[in-house]
Amino acid sequence: MKKFYYIITLCVGVLATYSCASDNSKVADWGQTEYYSNFLWKDYTPVRMEQTLLLELNDDAKSLWKGEIEFELVVKNSDGTFTPTKQVHLYKNGTRCANNHLVVTSSDKEIVVGIEFLEDAPEGCYTMRLNPINKGGLDRIEQIELQNGFNVQKTVVTNPLAVQAICLGILLIALFLAWMLLSRVVLYPNVKFSKISFNYNDGAGDYMKRVGGCYKIICTNQPKRVSIFHKIFIGNIYVEVNPFWEQEMTIMSGSRNNIRLITRGEYILPDESVRKEVFEIKNSNGQKVDIETT
Repeated sequence: MKKFYYIITLCVGVLATYSCASDNSKVADWGQTEYYSNFLWKDYTPVRMEQTLLLELNDDAKSLWKGEIEFELVVKNSDGTFTPTKQVHLYKNGTRCANNHLVVTSSDKEIVVGIEFLEDAPEGCYTMRLNPINKGGLDRIEQIELQNGFNVQKTVVTNPLAVQAICLGILLIALFLAWMLLSRVVLYPNVKFSKISFNYNDGAGDYMKRVGGCYKIICTNQPKRVSIFHKIFIGNIYVEVNPFWEQEMTIMSGSRNNIRLITRGEYILPDESVRKEVFEIKNSNGQKVDIETT
């Protein structure tokens, strides 16, 4: 009597000497997946690495065999032995195989076999086999292109959304630093003096305020609040409040040691205001204030 045999052929796999294989034999490249942790609304979607197996029986088996063959998925260990694995799930035509056992019947002509890594599977390359544990009465089973097993690769990467968030964060920080440099050095440089004193000639004498780190001094008769965003993105402002100031006036650094005075009010301003020299300003009521910057 002729011997029955069963042949399994990999239809779409590509043979390759895979770099992570422990030997130089040709091993079928089954596929690879990139795993990443969940981040915000971007969750990891398991990747099922699938290949199509063509099943062929010889003439005697076609007419006489009506049983089942059972394969167990095994993985190659560091010592070269193959043992069952719980680090992946095995699928047949989209349905998970119980205990990673693939059952093939005489009616199967073409099946899609999938491998899916579990979350706790370590990163790396795995060499696996479909090991027949039940021949179903057949005398011989041949695995064409799978005789040396097949490789699947798991690579751990950063969540794509996390990568985008990191890149966006770096970009925003770079833009913020560039704006800080531009605003502090070019657009709104700090005044060139660290102290300013006012004497309103009202018998109270003069008093001094520290204005280091401010880019201007606003003199007004109404309290004025400087927001935290203004302080961060533009600069700090010292606000001098006194009834003397009928209209708002701004004091800033000018060229070299000059003091720049900006106002729309009816003030009598000095011809020249220089750092470390007292200058006088009069309002429309004839009141005057002596100012000195140091």
